[in-house]
Amino acid sequence: MGTVTETRDETFAFYRCHVCGLPHEHVDGVKRQCSFGSDAAELSDAAPPGRRVLGERYRVERTVGEGAAGIVYECTDLRLDRLVAVKLGPPLEASVPQHQRFLREARTMAEVSDPGTIVVYDFGVLSDTGQAFIAMELLHGETLWERMTRPMPLALVRDIVAEILLVLGAFHARGVVHRDIKPDNVFLSDANPGEITVKILDFGLARHADERDKVSAGNEVLGTPVYMAPEQVWGGSEIDRRTDLFAVGSVLFEMLTGQEPLEVRAAEPLLTFLRRAGTQPRRSLASLRPDLPEELAGVVATAMSLDPKDRFPDARVFLRAFIDALGGDESLTDSSSWRIS
Repeated sequence: MGTVTETRDETFAFYRCHVCGLPHEHVDGVKRQCSFGSDAAELSDAAPPGRRVLGERYRVERTVGEGAAGIVYECTDLRLDRLVAVKLGPPLEASVPQHQRFLREARTMAEVSDPGTIVVYDFGVLSDTGQAFIAMELLHGETLWERMTRPMPLALVRDIVAEILLVLGAFHARGVVHRDIKPDNVFLSDANPGEITVKILDFGLARHADERDKVSAGNEVLGTPVYMAPEQVWGGSEIDRRTDLFAVGSVLFEMLTGQEPLEVRAAEPLLTFLRRAGTQPRRSLASLRPDLPEELAGVVATAMSLDPKDRFPDARVFLRAFIDALGGDESLTDSSSWRIS
């Protein structure tokens, strides 16, 4: 699921599209369409279900986010009298693959159990609608995409990317590949005053590296096109930890330049963009930010290599090269370093 981040005043809003991964402006009353044209899904206007109680336990307070695979609500847990986040998926009969993916997401999040993931409290199926739900830790802070709308010092970029790689390294050590790393799926939690903790969100597409995907539907695009590696575009068998590292390189490029590594053309059909994403080299960091160290441009280029064999073999090697390119800091490669001051 790609989270829809919303900022609204009386007349317009900005939405993060769950299909292409790009922001869209919307004037109230006018339908919003993905930049990739009619091939892609329209953005949803789903409203929160008032004070509805889910599963006789979770009272809905407000909508937190929305994406292709469901909606996330802030809820009050009536049994434990605490605020939680509840992700509500589609009814079973409406989409069996999405329903199965939802179950896999809950199991994967519980399995990983890492400081960089959200704590899962409960999973079930609503008896009245047949919708699956996940009750989990309610986060406070903002997504990386929201933070990227403001200037980011290079030191902050360094610290956030270092934490992303440390968290991914822990996932990969357990054999889990995320497959949808993007700014919307990186959360900067500020629960502890003076500290930021990076949390990786949305495990709906996650799988074990040696597992074949049994819950895809036809020619469904699994991932967010702007950040997808070529092997993910083509659905090849080489999807592994290096696929996630390609996405991290793409996110890093966007953090440093404010632009996507592969230019999105106006009204370009999704399938046309995907063909380019599978074959066209990404833009050079040096061409847009010549002020940055050449070594850093080289690290980004390696991470976004079209051939997985040309990328970093794992998150720790990527992290070491990244830190070295910025002058070196041994403490940032320590897996016990989870906090950004």
